[in-house]
Amino acid sequence: MAEFANTYPLDTFFDRVTSNAGGDVSVKVLQDHAIIQVVAAKDKNSAVERALKIKEIPGQATQGKDYTAIPLSPGQWMLISASPVSDGFGDSIQTKLKKNGYVSEQSDARVIFRLSGNRVREMMQKGCRLDLDPSVTSKGWCAQTQMAQAGVIIHQVDDEPAYDILVYSGFAQHFAEWLEHTGAQLGISFTR
Repeated sequence: MAEFANTYPLDTFFDRVTSNAGGDVSVKVLQDHAIIQVVAAKDKNSAVERALKIKEIPGQATQGKDYTAIPLSPGQWMLISASPVSDGFGDSIQTKLKKNGYVSEQSDARVIFRLSGNRVREMMQKGCRLDLDPSVTSKGWCAQTQMAQAGVIIHQVDDEPAYDILVYSGFAQHFAEWLEHTGAQLGISFTR
């Protein structure tokens, strides 16, 4: 019988790249966060909002008690928990939803990159077509777009600014390499 190794999508990247601190852009890969997609049942958007204590405001994430809810489209959210994947986050959300919505586990399907630092906005604008000027975006702002020719979800987590970028696991290494090359002139550092 074949044995399968449990690997993380960026293991080979971090084997090659030196993890260090400093630089004008810091990239931290957030591992072990539970991520689920919630889809409201037909005509149950309001019931889902009440059950999860979130709002469906386009372009604005809602901070729940133990998670962040990023709106994807009407009746759909990506929920990111501070808890590890093994804590039953998806099951607890499904229990709260009752029959008003459905949960799809996304923890293995996405990688979260947290970008911060003095020149992070400049770095982001090299690959993001959206306007990231502070007059337009602030803490909680979120959007779906393309960066490095990959579909991503961007969430501005604070006004410093810092951004969480959710990338499909299959594109994580490509995205990390794009960050490495694009950020080289800005002084970029990686940690996990």
